[in-house]
Amino acid sequence: MAPPLPLAVGDEEFQRIMAKTRAPVLAVEDFPAMPRTVVRPLTDPVPWSLVSMVWRKGLVHRGLTALRRAAAELTEAEGWLRRPVEGWIPAIDMDLMGPRK
Repeated sequence: MAPPLPLAVGDEEFQRIMAKTRAPVLAVEDFPAMPRTVVRPLTDPVPWSLVSMVWRKGLVHRGLTALRRAAAELTEAEGWLRRPVEGWIPAIDMDLMGPRK
């Protein structure tokens, strides 16, 4: 597994980090075009990425409540938990997700 890269804020910083590390990056579908980069969309099988929201146990804060509500609404509206028929995810991650809904 590749070591984690520092967080790049903005196109120039991203290009600087990539020039230094020369590491490939798994990026979002609408990743912006940049000089000296090549984007190869992954289309078959459809890759899945598990993402979690984490917060301190017992934390009660109206900002966290609003963030959790917004995440739940976006999840429903965008279908983030619907698995594409042709989707692929490693078996170990699939086990964590439970049965297909």
